[in-house]
Amino acid sequence: MSGEAHPSEALHALHDGRLEGPERAGVEEHLRSCERCQSELEALRALSGVAREASGAAPPEGLEERLHRSLDGEDRRRRGRTRWTVGAVAAVVVAVTVALWVGRSSRSPDWPALALATQEQLERGQLVLDVEERRPERLEAALRQRGASVRVLDLAMMGLELVGGSVREVGGRPVALIAYRDARGRILLCQMFPGAGVRLPPPIEERRRGELVFNVYRQGPRTAVFWREGPVLCALVGTAPGDEVIALAMQKAR
Repeated sequence: MSGEAHPSEALHALHDGRLEGPERAGVEEHLRSCERCQSELEALRALSGVAREASGAAPPEGLEERLHRSLDGEDRRRRGRTRWTVGAVAAVVVAVTVALWVGRSSRSPDWPALALATQEQLERGQLVLDVEERRPERLEAALRQRGASVRVLDLAMMGLELVGGSVREVGGRPVALIAYRDARGRILLCQMFPGAGVRLPPPIEERRRGELVFNVYRQGPRTAVFWREGPVLCALVGTAPGDEVIALAMQKAR
């Protein structure tokens, strides 16, 4: 093989699908009788498998092409210099792959989209509340026991009947869900969770009351209003007319 007893560099190219024609045929012929190179190729395949499992998801679009370009560039840079071992290069490939996948999977959740979807699931009966409780103080105690930072208000004066609540973990944060029902039977869902470091997407509308800022999002018949109360990020979501949901959020806020 071009004067090379063990074609480590060519094995790398074979594994990555960058080897073609006579060179590929020569490497494959060498592999039939060389246990050492067979082991090295299996090691490369095993490392790639570990990277895939570590990601917990399919690789992002274009990742394979980027890795191939990077490896081709490394091949060019290494010509005429001491070659790395297959294990070292493979470790670099896996590190790059895992870093890209983890970076992709660790993006912040789209909180408005999640809030709107959660209210829809509750309204359709696809989400069952952990606690059915109409007394605010008891529901608040039950949700705090489940790890939520929450304040449950009695909104009867606003025409809203307390239904119950739940705690869900989203993006590593405990999210308190507090459900109310209006006089027409429509569900309004209040959501509260630690807001440190949370960045919301640009709203379609912004309202202000003093120092409080209310970010408004809409999807179909649903309106979601987000605002901050100290370290807590709050949201109110409902299918009532948008201005009504916004007004209720502004009344509910401190």
